[in-house]
Amino acid sequence: MSNVMNLTAGRDGGGPSVENVFYSVKEMVEASESDPEIHSKSKYFQVNGFVSWVVDNNDRPMYYLACVTCKKKVIDEPNGFRCEGCQKSYKDAVPTYNFSFKLSDYSDGVFVSCLSESGEVIMGMPSKDYYALV
Repeated sequence: MSNVMNLTAGRDGGGPSVENVFYSVKEMVEASESDPEIHSKSKYFQVNGFVSWVVDNNDRPMYYLACVTCKKKVIDEPNGFRCEGCQKSYKDAVPTYNFSFKLSDYSDGVFVSCLSESGEVIMGMPSKDYYALV
């Protein structure tokens, strides 16, 4: 299996250290559902699985154009881009991945969100290169 890769390879160490324990997708979902605060904090799991489907929706691209300073979504204007977060206008914006995919293994499948650098690992290319293709 030459196309199997470690998806944490692109992580910059910003997340917490993860125990050397692997979960099945079903175990990951059950552990997430058992935590009443799951929607207010990030959870990290190690799963041996595969990407079985990348959501490709014509109404919503797999990226957004982000502010060069704060990374929030910008508004396209005639002379550039406007960031409501910074309250500034910029000549350029940064394409940034934001999509969902189905993570599957022998036990189940679950849709997960993928942002920024994680998207680059999943897609195998920087978001700027993907943006240039579409």
